[in-house]
Amino acid sequence: MTAGDQLTSDNPILFARIRRSASRWGGDNMRLITPRVADRQLFVGAKLAEVCNLACGYCYFFEQNDDSYLSAPPFMSSEIIRAAAHFLGNGARDVGIRTISIALHGGEPLMLGKKRFVECCKAFREGIEPYATLNLIVQTNGVLLDREWVELLASVRCRIGVSIDGPQRIHDTARPDKSGKGSYKRVVNAIRLLKECVEDGTIPSFGVLSVIDPNMSGKEAYEHLISELGITRIDFQLPLLHWDTYDAVTVRHVKEFYNEVIEQWLSADNPNIMIRTLHSMFRPFLHEAGVEARINYITDLMEGISIRSNGDVCPDDALPPIAQQFRYTGFNVQRDTLRDFYISPVWNDIRSALLDPPKECRNCEWFGLCGGGAVENRYSFANQFHNKSIYCELYKSLFGTIREYMRGYISDEVIQSRLESASQTLRSSCVPSN
Repeated sequence: MTAGDQLTSDNPILFARIRRSASRWGGDNMRLITPRVADRQLFVGAKLAEVCNLACGYCYFFEQNDDSYLSAPPFMSSEIIRAAAHFLGNGARDVGIRTISIALHGGEPLMLGKKRFVECCKAFREGIEPYATLNLIVQTNGVLLDREWVELLASVRCRIGVSIDGPQRIHDTARPDKSGKGSYKRVVNAIRLLKECVEDGTIPSFGVLSVIDPNMSGKEAYEHLISELGITRIDFQLPLLHWDTYDAVTVRHVKEFYNEVIEQWLSADNPNIMIRTLHSMFRPFLHEAGVEARINYITDLMEGISIRSNGDVCPDDALPPIAQQFRYTGFNVQRDTLRDFYISPVWNDIRSALLDPPKECRNCEWFGLCGGGAVENRYSFANQFHNKSIYCELYKSLFGTIREYMRGYISDEVIQSRLESASQTLRSSCVPSN
């Protein structure tokens, strides 16, 4: 039985937890592509290191088509870090951004070293916090993580995310080190350390990111990562594919994988398990504020930016590997402003992905909750972003499963009203269809 077949109206603990989460979610500026419905934030990927101590075969940056790291500095210099902090702080002031969330990554960001990493976090806080709330998170492969690292990150209020792709046979194949040796045991040791640090109050929590592997089912992933390792905050990352790299077998597997994950999650009825993608998809069914939060989530992700180790400014980190125009935009934190970047031609191309979605997306009942899907999964050389997502059927399946689940708590009329409210909000910002 698939998740789409299962009616689960007997999970009151999980339902209550998600509803409380949604109730915490609730302003006008040039960056918006939809009406302002609640406070929004800017997501930034800061590539502190363009070197890595692993050799992940699926890595778009070192192992696939994007070789731009060869001409970039291995580490972001102190000068570039300070310039990036002022670029973002002044941008928040000029554009009206209230919250900035920076993912410090690479490569492997901890290769920057402890002293410089702490200096980096302090520089970002000094440059941004006079103008906006700042959230910092480091996404690490966990190999270098030790207690001193955890304590240093806690001291600069930097949250921690670790990457692990499944049980040892999966992880070691996907994420070996430079010598070909698997990294699973070292990463599991890091996760155990982080759990200890949560228990003793050093950090409040940590998260895990897991790339969906073609040789692993969703059930196996859930059982190993959540049931066996005891991970409570996790997200499963879709393979980075678009229409020019479309693979039907992979896309079908991803749909089956997530259907198994949501079935396991709903059946477990554990309010302590947070799967980020599923939580975000649940919110609009629960509360009007959840509708607002979902719309903001869609548009915030589309409007994310990345900063390279040399200070170059690019769109969200998933786009530069796709085509050179997203890699080499001509903008740099040392000489340009965020306002300038937001009115650039490359940015307007990305913005049009939501402003001018395909007719199939506009007319879909899930448009307000999906927005057409992540831009990187909609790209093709011929049509740019004017395509539906390659993961369209996945989204339809998950939203359908969630609707069936919610019918045990909320009337069809209320659910339909929220779906229509979200769709009308997004459609109101679209250009008229032909």
